[in-house]
Amino acid sequence: MLYPENGRAVSLRLNIDSMLSTSYEAIEFCNCSCDIINAVINCKALEARSRHIEFRYQVDFHEPTNLKPVDICAVLANQIENALEACEKIEDPDKRIVRVEIRQRDGFALFKVMNTVRENPFRYEDKLLTTKTDTSRTHGLGLKNISDIAKKYSGSMQTNYQDGMFISTVLLCFSQE
Repeated sequence: MLYPENGRAVSLRLNIDSMLSTSYEAIEFCNCSCDIINAVINCKALEARSRHIEFRYQVDFHEPTNLKPVDICAVLANQIENALEACEKIEDPDKRIVRVEIRQRDGFALFKVMNTVRENPFRYEDKLLTTKTDTSRTHGLGLKNISDIAKKYSGSMQTNYQDGMFISTVLLCFSQE
């Protein structure tokens, strides 16, 4: 028996038809042995996508370490968030690119984030200055946190600019658990 469709039923049917006809882009999720790296990479990859930024990563992190998850999160999330913010300032979405490389070898963990930038952030001074215009909040704390964590693990943090890319590299020393 057929029933006449009311407005709600028609709306529901149209929504279902729309969802069924939507093509979904496959997303390859990060799945290394470190849950916090997986969480940060997967979350930031989805953020990048919603901000129209190309996001690629290579992760080779397979051994348990004494690196605290909160420290890994602080380093990686700050690096990537800075990269995403810089990319958003580029008008052409096709030129917004973030690359993340994470490696672990011989007691060292490397976190490298590269992103396109609108201009050389070191052009006026040798030190990196904030480009944020909101003066009601203190800026640069993310980089200070990264630097402090690098020192905590007898490591280092470097930032540089090369061929239109800003590069943030953090090296942490660890012992295997």
